[in-house]
Amino acid sequence: GIKFGEFSTYCTYKTATILNNRLYAGNIAHLDSNHPRGEVEHWRFRPDAMVKSPPQAYDILPISNIIEASVGDGDEITCLENYADRILQFKMYKMHIINCAEQENEFLEDTHMYKGVWSPAAVCKTDFGIAWVNKHGCYLYDGKQVKNLLEKKGKRLIKESTWNTFIPEVSNSYDEAKGKLGAPMIGYLPKERKLLVLDSCYNHDGEIYMYNIITEGWVRHFNRLNVGYQISGFQNDWNGDLYWRYATGSAGSDKYWSETPSTSTVSFRTKDIDFGLPAVRKKIYKVYVTYKGTSLSTLYVRYAVNGENVQSAMYEFNSDTTPLADHSDASKWAVAELTPTTSSEANNIYSIAVDFYSASSIDSNFEINDISFVYRVKNIK
Repeated sequence: GIKFGEFSTYCTYKTATILNNRLYAGNIAHLDSNHPRGEVEHWRFRPDAMVKSPPQAYDILPISNIIEASVGDGDEITCLENYADRILQFKMYKMHIINCAEQENEFLEDTHMYKGVWSPAAVCKTDFGIAWVNKHGCYLYDGKQVKNLLEKKGKRLIKESTWNTFIPEVSNSYDEAKGKLGAPMIGYLPKERKLLVLDSCYNHDGEIYMYNIITEGWVRHFNRLNVGYQISGFQNDWNGDLYWRYATGSAGSDKYWSETPSTSTVSFRTKDIDFGLPAVRKKIYKVYVTYKGTSLSTLYVRYAVNGENVQSAMYEFNSDTTPLADHSDASKWAVAELTPTTSSEANNIYSIAVDFYSASSIDSNFEINDISFVYRVKNIK
């Protein structure tokens, strides 16, 4: 299946993916037969080119099978991934979708600016499509369209300033201002249908955002991975469990992500909830929390209004800082009825956030199932 006179059937490459029983390799280097020095071996580097193998011959890469979606654009291919007869060709600043439905005639289907990645660790495959992350957002390609997971029904779920603080600028030197270096990473938890986004592979504290594909909600965690050193990209083992390995520092064994709760202190806060009416005043009458758990005497529950995020600006429920009572049977759900201690503090507000905090450890059996609000919209003056 190789033409007579083919100069080279070998090249080196930085990234690859297998589709339709062919290997597609990107960011390649190959021997240049047209170099003026003749018999002297000369390598030609083509960072924006892709080459495909013959069917079921993944180690043969004829240079005549070169595919170039864009040439000389000052960019380079950083990752290749496939989904639904499409190859997603990621460059540093853009992403090409290449249609491979006709195996001998690939063509450029679409180009998405500002949706590139700096590292393959920022891309992962899920059973819903291909997900990736960069400083502009977190995206999912489902075979038909590219969806920004930071947006829902025309509303941004995470502030741009918050995301820009979370994701570092990729550079080759340590960023003293942000205390970070390197590119963001993303992994997939197939059993929980969640995406896990780590701010940087060099991060020393392991700050993450977690996205639930089913509920389309985000949760932010601090000090969750306890990274400490540079780590490898996220991978899934044969059982679908997510793991990573230390690339520097303390080697040790593979580290696995665990959803199993443990006895620890609690620090959880809801987002600012405006009930879909951010510019309209409301009055909050009650908050209902459905929960399980024992030994909750040190669990503080307070609320903040209008985007306040400091402890001194929070208000009490039920004239008590720890209103969730211990439940004798940890296997059953209990409902706590929380009323603002001072009704005027929950009146004429635009948004509310409920904060759960403990200074000492809480038993691992503590769970929150749902939080409901009883409120009234005020007349517009």
